[in-house]
Amino acid sequence: MRQHHLLTQRTARYFTLGEISRETKTVWLACHGYAQLAEEFIRQLEPLAEKNVLLVAPEALSRFYTKGFYGTVGATWMTKEDRESEIADYVHYLQKLFDEIKSQANSNAKINVLGFSQGCSTVCRWVAMKSPVISSLWLCSGNIPDDLDFEKFRSAIKNYPAYLIVGEEDPFIQEKDRTAVAQRISEHGLPVKIHPFKGGHDLNMPLIKSLM
Repeated sequence: MRQHHLLTQRTARYFTLGEISRETKTVWLACHGYAQLAEEFIRQLEPLAEKNVLLVAPEALSRFYTKGFYGTVGATWMTKEDRESEIADYVHYLQKLFDEIKSQANSNAKINVLGFSQGCSTVCRWVAMKSPVISSLWLCSGNIPDDLDFEKFRSAIKNYPAYLIVGEEDPFIQEKDRTAVAQRISEHGLPVKIHPFKGGHDLNMPLIKSLM
C-alpha cells in the first residue's frame, strides 16, 4: 500500500466585525481554539471593536460533530493524522487571508495576530513558516509548539511585541506545561513575555486590553 497526496481547492470560511477600508487603522486576525467555530469566537473579541478597527476570525478547515453524530459542530486546525499536510494547508490558508486583508486595509494599518488555545500553535507555525509583517503576537491559553523552527520563529517576531497569556488554573495547561514553555522561551531566546493570570482556560480580554 502506498500513500498519496493530491492538492485540491476547497472553500474556507471566516467572519469579520467592522468594515475594511483605507480608513482601517488596526486589524486583529484571531484564530479560535479546538472545537470552536469562528462565528462564536469572534463575539468574544467584541471588546476590541472600535472605530476603524477590523476583527477577522478564520475558521479551521476541518469541522466535526462535537458529541456523536449530530448537534453542535466544532472545528479543528489539525489532528495527529497526516499532520504535516494539515499544517501546510492551514499555513497557506492563513497567509492567503492575511494578504487579502492587507491589500484592502490602510497601508499603515497595524495587524495584530491572536491565537486562543489550539489557535496558539496554529499562528506560531504560520508566523515561523511565512514571517508575515505584523504588529504584535498574542498567544492566549495555549502553547508554543516544540516542533517549530525556532530560529525562523525568533527572527520573525524580533521586531514586535509578543505575549503569552496563561491562566494559573487552566485545566489544559498544567504547571509542568507552563514551566516547559518558559524554558523553551528562555533556551531559544524568544522575545515572548509571559503574563499569568488568576483563572482558567479563558480568553482574558481585560488583561489583553490592559497590555495594549
